[in-house]
Amino acid sequence: VSTEFSVTKIALKGERFVLECIVYGMPVPKITLRKKGVHMILGQVTGNARRHYIPKFTANHAGKYKCKATDTSGRTDTSTTIVRMEAKPEWITRPQDTIAGVNSNTTLRCHASGAPRVFYQWYCNGQPLVTSQRHILHQGDLILKELRYSDGGMYQCVVTNTHGQLIASAELTVAGTRAPEASKNALVDSTVTLHCQPSGNPKPMVRWRKGSVYLSSGPRYQFLTSGDLKISNVTSLDSGRYTCEVSNRLGSASRTGRLNVQGKACM
Repeated sequence: VSTEFSVTKIALKGERFVLECIVYGMPVPKITLRKKGVHMILGQVTGNARRHYIPKFTANHAGKYKCKATDTSGRTDTSTTIVRMEAKPEWITRPQDTIAGVNSNTTLRCHASGAPRVFYQWYCNGQPLVTSQRHILHQGDLILKELRYSDGGMYQCVVTNTHGQLIASAELTVAGTRAPEASKNALVDSTVTLHCQPSGNPKPMVRWRKGSVYLSSGPRYQFLTSGDLKISNVTSLDSGRYTCEVSNRLGSASRTGRLNVQGKACM
């Protein structure tokens, strides 16, 4: 029996595999091929070789095989080999599009099977993600802590082993509210707009107040669709601290700024 038969062999899960036993001798010896625990003779003989064809290799095909050559005088030679199954990466859990609140924690899940074992690499907006105290890689999962708006983006989980690679993408939306400060100078009798420009998902509700008094829409106060506050015919009484409050079901935020009203310039 050829010495090559005794070398351990690797078969890929789900793929075609051929186990071949070559023998030498004249006339050609009788060749038998069996799997340990299975009595039946496997494969077909062509010339001085017996070949066992497996269309789709499974775990049941893995194990120890014995090839035996018997010449016309009854002398025998045997050799054994081990066939191990390995596998390309296969998905168990792919990352999913996720919406999470600002300052919260979330996990993008990524699990795959494979043999030899698989390795995971995460990317954010096309750049390799560097782990930190806020970005933790745990058995394929990406744990993001104390979310910031800058954490939002497109994430990719890349899974590899020696036989292949898998890639899956998911979008992380960091939701909540934020409002920049609204501080401005204005002249008496002018029109001024105090900027709030809230952002968030779901779209936040906006309320304005001066000091502790909430403002209502009227002849001089106009609430713009952008969330800004427009004040017409400004007077000195409009000076003071204005607060923009924004909220949705995921949280709330506020920013306060001061409006300074100055008298008209004299010519």
